[in-house]
Amino acid sequence: MDFVELSKTEHNMIETAEKEYRDYYQFAIESINLLDSFVNSVELDAQVFLIFLSQIQKSTTLAVLSSLRRHDVQALMNIRHLLESFVLIVYSFIEKDFESYVLYSKYGYAVEKRDVKDRARKWLKAEFPEYSDKIKNMKDQINDFYAHANLLSAFANYNFDDDLKISLEIFDKKEDVFIRQRLWWIGNITFGIIDLIIKVNRKYPLITFRNDINKRMIKLAQRNNFLQEELTNLPNFSKHIGKTLE
Repeated sequence: MDFVELSKTEHNMIETAEKEYRDYYQFAIESINLLDSFVNSVELDAQVFLIFLSQIQKSTTLAVLSSLRRHDVQALMNIRHLLESFVLIVYSFIEKDFESYVLYSKYGYAVEKRDVKDRARKWLKAEFPEYSDKIKNMKDQINDFYAHANLLSAFANYNFDDDLKISLEIFDKKEDVFIRQRLWWIGNITFGIIDLIIKVNRKYPLITFRNDINKRMIKLAQRNNFLQEELTNLPNFSKHIGKTLE
């Protein structure tokens, strides 16, 4: 296996992505770009928020790159990580103390407290149940079909043609509607993250936003709804669509 050639193939997929996926690519990128720049300033005690924000920025970026490079399981694992960080970042508005998230072993190593995710999920369920339910639905879908090895997801890398030739592939089979759905889903979740952060911040002020945030969010919402409707009208869309954050 030539890793340099594999890397070149992936690079070519990224270079041609905007032309191939157009509005879906642009929506995902615009959502991530806004995520990278929507915060104008933060309070001094916003360190935990910033840590989770950086984690979210990384997960969204890797999810897009994995989707474009036709590594769908990798993309969905990054989306799962993104959804977990989503819960934790909004929880950080009311739990700002670093010590509430980690403890230190007798050897001085920091480890996550076992109950922190449960505390965050329970808080979100009580404060914003609609978001909590949608995040859980998306995580459950990923956990059921992609988080663990299974025969169905493995078929994406396996070919058996009419001549009885078998090929094992590094890249998933190319299905444009599948990739467009993933790009929209990532943009949709990213939009939902920003939207909920704005709502949480009204109740628990911690950050300020760029002046044009409302204008940018309205534009993204319009594009999100347009792409969702367009996808819904595509043949076989129902087998590709994920549960959405609206």
